[in-house]
Amino acid sequence: MNDAEKRIQTVINNYRKGAYSLDQLKDLLDEGLQHIDAIGVKNVEISFIKSLAHLEEAIKRIENAKMRNTAEMQRAPLTTAPTHQPSPKR
Repeated sequence: MNDAEKRIQTVINNYRKGAYSLDQLKDLLDEGLQHIDAIGVKNVEISFIKSLAHLEEAIKRIENAKMRNTAEMQRAPLTTAPTHQPSPKR
């Protein structure tokens, strides 16, 4: 696993642990992009841009996983709980 994958996985793990919600991650990405727009891309460290790219990829993967899980739940057959049958009296 390369450095970029490790960083993406860290974001995903923090999301799974509940450290961040998906909305918070999206807000963070949006704030970073606004910062770049405000000061100009030439004035931003490459590491900041890479971090935003990792964050964006993590968000995409989380959203894709949520869509897959929703689709699987819709395809899964509904099962009924077993009913208890009283044993015959002797």
